[in-house]
Amino acid sequence: MRDKMRVTIDHPGLSEALKSIAVDVVQSIWQAELRTQFSADLERTREQVAVAQERANAAELRAPREIDQERTLRQKGEQVVATCAPNWRLQAERDTLCLQSVDAQLALEDAQTQHAGPKPVLILTHTNAGVTALRLRMH
Repeated sequence: MRDKMRVTIDHPGLSEALKSIAVDVVQSIWQAELRTQFSADLERTREQVAVAQERANAAELRAPREIDQERTLRQKGEQVVATCAPNWRLQAERDTLCLQSVDAQLALEDAQTQHAGPKPVLILTHTNAGVTALRLRMH
């Protein structure tokens, strides 16, 4: 564009005054074109800045919401764990007691098969009925 601002008109039939006027007219046209292009570029740049600013503002508004959502989800997860943890412990204790009961039952069955004497074998269980039967026999 800079080269276009240096206009020379070299026509043998034109006077120097007309050449000078023609140079001024061509330079004015190029300057007007440059202003128009500059204005259009400036407007596009301003629009891009406005869009970028809107995105930045939206991100600023969205970030605290996302943080709050993550915090809420974490708290809900912690509540679920706190609620379920006692149940998990109870389930583990129940499973342990069941395994102990099975082991005891197997040991009793082994003892019963090994006992060959005339005395009856008393099989105790962990039920209330077993405890009541023992109490009645003891009195």
